Amino acid sequence: METRSPRQSAALVNADGACRPWSAMLDAIDEAVVAVDRGGRVVALNRAGARLTGWAADEALGAPLAEVFARAADPPDPLLDAVAAALGGAPDAAPVDAEVRARQGGEPHGVRCRVVAWREGDALLGALVTAVSRERELVADRNAHRVEERFRSFFDDAPIGKSMTGPDGRLLRVNDAFGAMLGRSREEMERISYADITHPEDLEQSLTCVTDLLAGRADHWVMEKRYRHADGRYVWARVTTAIERDADGAPLYFLTHAQDISELRAQREALVESNRELEQFAYVASHDLQEPLRMVASFTQLLAKRYGDALDEDARDYIRFAVDGANRMQRLIQDLLSYARVGSRGRELTPISLSGPLADALVALQTVIRETGAMIVQRDLPVVRGDRGQLMQLFQNLIGNAIKFRRADEPPRIAVSTTHANGEWVIAVRDNGIGIEARYFERVFTIFQRLHAQHEYPGTGIGLPLCKRIVNRHGGRIWLESEPGAGTTFYFTLPDTVSAADGEDK
Repeated sequence: METRSPRQSAALVNADGACRPWSAMLDAIDEAVVAVDRGGRVVALNRAGARLTGWAADEALGAPLAEVFARAADPPDPLLDAVAAALGGAPDAAPVDAEVRARQGGEPHGVRCRVVAWREGDALLGALVTAVSRERELVADRNAHRVEERFRSFFDDAPIGKSMTGPDGRLLRVNDAFGAMLGRSREEMERISYADITHPEDLEQSLTCVTDLLAGRADHWVMEKRYRHADGRYVWARVTTAIERDADGAPLYFLTHAQDISELRAQREALVESNRELEQFAYVASHDLQEPLRMVASFTQLLAKRYGDALDEDARDYIRFAVDGANRMQRLIQDLLSYARVGSRGRELTPISLSGPLADALVALQTVIRETGAMIVQRDLPVVRGDRGQLMQLFQNLIGNAIKFRRADEPPRIAVSTTHANGEWVIAVRDNGIGIEARYFERVFTIFQRLHAQHEYPGTGIGLPLCKRIVNRHGGRIWLESEPGAGTTFYFTLPDTVSAADGEDK
């Protein structure tokens, strides 16, 4: 049977059992918590309080607060005065703070206390004291200082530009890398605003970034923009900006990382210019090449027509080979031009139903469809954002290949279907043709890589690479599944980026 000292029993009676339901909750609190009755005797002490005061919880029960906080230590008068003030204060009085010294493990240490009146309705039961060791506060301060030092090192020593900007646009702090990128000292940077170093044409984009971050519409923003260098030129940078807020959600500052990409931009622009020049060269070369090829084919055919009766069979074969070679070269040049122009001569991507370009492709293929008895079945096709001409080329190549590589014992059967997954449309073109071995699945998308001899299946080896380039330009992927003798299915994806508000191009 449990026994209690007279003062423990008195404390329990005075507290009227009010602390008992709180025991588990109080022990879960990291801060020391002591509850006293109106007479200043302890009625509850949590585990953190026991560690702080050096008293066991059971031992402290019923003891005067002065004893608990003053075992061989300085008198706890400030704490007692604070308890008296809390007990005598108005019901809505503010907490009372006090600082005392307590002994733990033989060493006195400072303790910061806060006292509030303990009430149940209108009844005053006593006071609640929370206490934190100053040593613990110092440890917390040291930890916070170490974190700050690490942040300062991460910020100041970073190899890319970093800045902290106030909500008013003033630069609060920058690192040396940011200053070096713009040819300015850190002190000079911190005397100007973000607008002072931003290219006028990029101010609107920067303002949109700030507005979205302040409104909570984005947690960070990435853009490419120009900063004004001290010598007047502009430096291109890839900028990532996030917003830091206080505990109440109010904005404190914007944290920005800026990486100089001027050289990268120059290389990119040089590559674009180089591609433009190569395309122009290809166009001129193809134009200049096609004319003599047409002349070769035309005059060779004229030679055969006029003098065919005088030529032997070998000579007629030579003429036929020359004409066939000239025609193949013309087709190759035309296909190369189509391949080169996908990225630069394509039209703007606009909302369009895939049924349109598929119908265009079937019209272009109607002769071979009729000659082979091919049957093409299509399911409902979606509206996507695309270039109608290029999507027509895509369908024409895939369906044309399905007809070309048909089985000898069965007419072509081709199905075009669509599924939707992960924010994109997946279009399938399935046939019942001769199929492709798995080892060639990647090779067929490489330019000029043919799997069959010219006399078996004519072509230039550019059709599927052209399909891949068109799909890539539309932000999709293309691949295939096949089994020799069992047909092939080509899949390609197109992003689902068309909203109900977008109008469809016809």
